Amino acid sequence: MVRVVSSAWQESIEQMIQAKQEYREKFGAGALDYVILGEPIPEKLTDLSDATKKLRDAIRTGVPLDNTPPNPDMPEIIY
Repeated sequence: MVRVVSSAWQESIEQMIQAKQEYREKFGAGALDYVILGEPIPEKLTDLSDATKKLRDAIRTGVPLDNTPPNPDMPEIIY
């Protein structure tokens, strides 16, 4: 099976990767460890765009996203 990735999808992925890199540079290497940006596997292009916007807004305002572990007593467990 051959999968075709549209240029819009590819561009959105690249923008998300860039936004994550900039976010980590501003807030620290582990700043996205427990941040929920959306579904683990985005189904729509708007899902990626919304997540990228969240990151860019946090960078712009200087207010990091919630990075609290789900269970602070056992942060190494990822749910």
